[in-house]
Amino acid sequence: MPALGVASFTLSGMGAWLVPIQAFVLIPIFEFLLQGNKANPNTHEESKLRIDSRYTGLMYLPGLAHITLFIFFTWGISTQIWSGWDLIGRTLGMGISCGVLAINIGHELGHRRSKRDRAFAQLLLWSSAYGHFYVEHNRGHHAQVGSYGDPATSRRGEAVQIFILRAIVTGLLSAWKLEAKRLHRRRISPWNWRNQALLHYVAQLATWVALILTLGWPTFLPILAAQVVGVLLLESVDYIEHYGLVRRRRSDGRLEPVGRQHSWNANHPLGRSILFDLTRHSDHHADATRPYQVLRHLDGAPYLPFGYSAAVLIAWLPPLWFKIMNPRVDALRKHFGMPDHSEVEATLRSNTSSTG
Repeated sequence: MPALGVASFTLSGMGAWLVPIQAFVLIPIFEFLLQGNKANPNTHEESKLRIDSRYTGLMYLPGLAHITLFIFFTWGISTQIWSGWDLIGRTLGMGISCGVLAINIGHELGHRRSKRDRAFAQLLLWSSAYGHFYVEHNRGHHAQVGSYGDPATSRRGEAVQIFILRAIVTGLLSAWKLEAKRLHRRRISPWNWRNQALLHYVAQLATWVALILTLGWPTFLPILAAQVVGVLLLESVDYIEHYGLVRRRRSDGRLEPVGRQHSWNANHPLGRSILFDLTRHSDHHADATRPYQVLRHLDGAPYLPFGYSAAVLIAWLPPLWFKIMNPRVDALRKHFGMPDHSEVEATLRSNTSSTG
């Protein structure tokens, strides 16, 4: 993807569209043709893979390539005159890099304990204008996944376009609430430099203002458009990862533990490689600190009939998505004893009244 990104900045016409063509034409086609791989590393192999630093390097290299592409993209639109067709193709390509490389790698490294990894994760998220994800995802989504309290869990029958708007707004609010609650326990005002969500908001706004003042609106708007594409791509993936899957509430009001049944998975090899095994999502939620190279196929977990790349395309056609996925959701809810639609709605109203 980084190599195609560089090529797209030097070519015109269809050449400027190399990254979108790869992401949403070639990969879906090959994922329909290639069989998924269910193999898991054995205990000995896993112990060796966990300590192999090359797998961390395989995230830093494309992450740094994304930053380089971002600088190249900014330089190109500020110093050259691109045709409308070329500008759209390159902006989409930059946006796909924001979503697939920056946010996805930032997600993986954001779960690591290393300060260096976490700092690089936040740098990547900042380049995609989604720095608050570092707070909300790690401490919000992983705790509330499969419930209506989670901004990143999509509901059965909810169109992806509606979900994305809801996820963005509630995700921003959730990051603030999580930090405000954390600081409140320490008797510190949320309007404090220790508020990580506030720091991300301020850093992003300051970056946008600096871009506008130094490079002007004609340069800033394509950068913003690329960041929006990256966010749309991320939230589209969020949409398919937990679509319609819900956790029961126990008698004490707490959510049941997250199980393999609460995430949609895919074993398609190209999607696994490009997304750093994010498609083995049930195992990621079982242990968020498990490195991507040792995420496992889990028997009995829900599996999509297609790869994540194709799923994103189909999700943007809600009638087709509902036709394919709703029967599968209903069957899984029945099989695992998940709450049905009426029970979920009743729980939502109960939670809303209690938190209001």
